[in-house]
Amino acid sequence: MKPRELLSELGGICLIGLAAFLLLSVVTFSAADLPGYSFPPPAEPSNAGGSLGVAVGGGLIRWVGGLGALGAGLFLLHFGWSCLRRALERKEVVAAERVEPLRRISAGLVCVLVLAVLETGLAETGWGSLSRGLHPGGYWGIFLHAELS
Repeated sequence: MKPRELLSELGGICLIGLAAFLLLSVVTFSAADLPGYSFPPPAEPSNAGGSLGVAVGGGLIRWVGGLGALGAGLFLLHFGWSCLRRALERKEVVAAERVEPLRRISAGLVCVLVLAVLETGLAETGWGSLSRGLHPGGYWGIFLHAELS
């Protein structure tokens, strides 16, 4: 196995693990676990990711909202799977395909921001939110929705 294939395989496995942790932290997030949101504060966080899950899930939901956070987790899962699949198939990477990860990352970032704006717009029309006690769409969703409106 070539070092590049090994690196791609390890990167894919790490991204899949990170995506699973991120999705688990976002899905089980509760604003009551954040310091200052409930009194008395819970002794143990209800988040499946523990204290780190509360920080990661809460931070991501604050910045891009619940829908954007789920989109970010699904994007990482897809990107990790594609890296792992390419390494397992031992597909030779040509020079033109080396630019592809940058395109995928850019497209994923744009999709996450679009989901944040969508959640903000849907919350304003009364459809609800996935942000679980925090601002729908997060900071980026609120900012971009205001700029685009």
